[in-house]
Amino acid sequence: MKSSFLTKSPDRLKDRCSLQTKPPRWNHLWLREEERRKPYITKNDMAQVTGFPIKKIAIFRALKLGDFLLFTPALKAIRRSFPQGVIDYIGLPWNSELVKRYDCYIDNFVEFPGFPGLPENPFNAEKVASFLTLVQKQKYDLVLQMHGNGNVSNLLVSLFGGRVVAGFASDDAYWPNQDFFLSYPGRQHEVLKSLGLLQFLGIDHEDKAMDFPLFETDFQKLGALKEFQSIRSGPYACLHPGAISAAPWPAEHFAAVADNFTEQGLQVALTGTMQEKHLTRAVMQKMTSPAIDFAGKTDIGMLAALIKSSRAVVANDTGVAHLAVAVNAPSVTVFTTTDPSIWAPLDQAQHCIVAGNAVKTPEAAILATKAIMDNERTSPS
Repeated sequence: MKSSFLTKSPDRLKDRCSLQTKPPRWNHLWLREEERRKPYITKNDMAQVTGFPIKKIAIFRALKLGDFLLFTPALKAIRRSFPQGVIDYIGLPWNSELVKRYDCYIDNFVEFPGFPGLPENPFNAEKVASFLTLVQKQKYDLVLQMHGNGNVSNLLVSLFGGRVVAGFASDDAYWPNQDFFLSYPGRQHEVLKSLGLLQFLGIDHEDKAMDFPLFETDFQKLGALKEFQSIRSGPYACLHPGAISAAPWPAEHFAAVADNFTEQGLQVALTGTMQEKHLTRAVMQKMTSPAIDFAGKTDIGMLAALIKSSRAVVANDTGVAHLAVAVNAPSVTVFTTTDPSIWAPLDQAQHCIVAGNAVKTPEAAILATKAIMDNERTSPS
């Protein structure tokens, strides 16, 4: 099997990340037998993985864009605790592009070929066997299962051959050990889930903010698009009618929000993948004012640059909504079928949500867009 690793020079510097590191705390990783049986419920009883000279870490989280962005605060925390460690991220094939953006947190990307019971990627038995052989050769000091409740993923990460395996486990899941696994908090906010696990493991965090590094080339490529030429001279708003996990908000509701933006003097940019072009077209057909269709025209960096420069973003609860938060663009997220207590932005001053009965009409979203833009105007620069 061709190597799945995308690597960088081992002498790479971490200075460019501007990470403030702390001296390691040399606590006991390996606990006496009687201590191993205690429930980890107090700070003094927490498993302190930072106390061991861990040199090589694997993070397993083979999920979508939004899930990755919601994990970036945890990535920062892991890097701060292990500034000299090698951190490998095991994810879906498209995650390989993120190595270039998050290289101050992630050293190597390992492509996940799928596994029986995990729906994110179809699996091939031969590729899975080769993948496990490759991963086992890395001899990880620490394997972090950050994928989910562990019903399937805990079996998988146990095959990685790591010295210490840590993560979440539901009551019905396989627990690889009783020391470094935490009961899965299914109703907790997604950002806080990951940070809570790290805190349980003795890994401190300094902030909960997501981030998405932008390159100058992202803005250059966006500027070269003919679609962007027509909106670059004035203020504009972005609408993203597509969704993956959530049910899409009706096209006529997006159209009403878009027409309201036009009435406020903003141009409208509709975003999406090529597969979502039928959704952007449906919105345009319902609109009474013009819009620019960017569906299928941007890669992730160009899309982030487009969103970053917008006055407001309106999206379903999907990756683009989290991208708006990560690049600090004022946004409104519509929750049709997903749970805002788990997926909503933590900062709801600059980022509003529409949920429950309010999604049945466009009025609440229109009011929310006015609120975030008014807040942006009055906020100190």
